[in-house]
Amino acid sequence: HATGSERDVAVVGWEGYVATGSRGLSRMSLAIPTDPIETYSLELPGVAVRVEVSATHSYVACGTGGLAVVDISQNDALYHVGTYGIDVVDVSPDGDRLGVINEGRFEILDVSDPAAPALLGTYEPASGYSNYINVAMRDSLAYIGNSNYVERLDVTDPAAIARTDSLDLNGHYHLYESRLVIEGSELLVAGRDYLGILDFASGAVLRETKQVGEIRDAALIAGKILAVGEERLEIYHDGLHTNPTAD
Repeated sequence: HATGSERDVAVVGWEGYVATGSRGLSRMSLAIPTDPIETYSLELPGVAVRVEVSATHSYVACGTGGLAVVDISQNDALYHVGTYGIDVVDVSPDGDRLGVINEGRFEILDVSDPAAPALLGTYEPASGYSNYINVAMRDSLAYIGNSNYVERLDVTDPAAIARTDSLDLNGHYHLYESRLVIEGSELLVAGRDYLGILDFASGAVLRETKQVGEIRDAALIAGKILAVGEERLEIYHDGLHTNPTAD
């Protein structure tokens, strides 16, 4: 079901929230999965490229429009209640904290007051390295990546963020417009011609590359990896990790 220039989606229950590029944010009823219905749309500044949701709010990365915080608690409308940043390209909520990539750096925000996101801490790319493009955050850990590597950060104290590990992808896999997805004890890295798995519970890097064309997103469901890209869905067996194979 096309609503515009769809860039990302987050699903809660029987509702989907779609980042629709220059259109902003759309709420979709998924009560009939084969026939999703747009129930409301909201114009936002910039170009909506990433969306995440909590119980009552949606967090939308709108590029040069910054971060848009949207109240989704009302059934009949969506309300743009808060704004932050200058060039926000990815978001990852974790309770009252929100990880964002703003102007190429990683920032942690306090969003306990959605109308006034407050900066708690910042982590800059090392000298000579390119800007960060994505983030996944949970509890005391955050994962951030640029075009060819992923860093693991200890964010227990947002004012003193420390790198604990990194995964160098050797500049070959080009993770532009990639996704980092935390699933249980693993981190999935989905990028162009690449599907990577990092077991961050044990600290082991379980890396696998697949020349399958551009991968835009991934998820781990019922023991299998689902990868989406280039107008197709691929399913990988997720048992051995060392040799995922497409169905």
